[in-house]
Amino acid sequence: MESTVEKIIFKFFDNLPEKTKYKFSLKKRNGFTNKEIAEFKKTSNTSTLSLGISKELKRLRLESGISQEKLSYKTKVDRKYLHILEKGQTNVSTEILNKLCIGLNISMAEFFNNINF
Repeated sequence: MESTVEKIIFKFFDNLPEKTKYKFSLKKRNGFTNKEIAEFKKTSNTSTLSLGISKELKRLRLESGISQEKLSYKTKVDRKYLHILEKGQTNVSTEILNKLCIGLNISMAEFFNNINF
């Protein structure tokens, strides 16, 4: 049986755009079941470009023989964030992407050459 607080929270979530629900679920896990969090993740609006970037990032990292931890240390990008990027669960800023390209010893132009839009 849901409490009044839970009803208010679920009503609040029902009125949010799907992309916002997903981002919120990554940050606020307390009080939500894993099933609810998984449902938010399924409804994210990850673009084809974001998925291409995540696949290319992982491919280049593995090709270079660098672990997520080493690339994270080298680029000063949090390892957990790098993991989320490689899974395509969030968009990457150009600043972070540039740091990662420098860490992988490639230019951003080379990075985008193999991505199909």
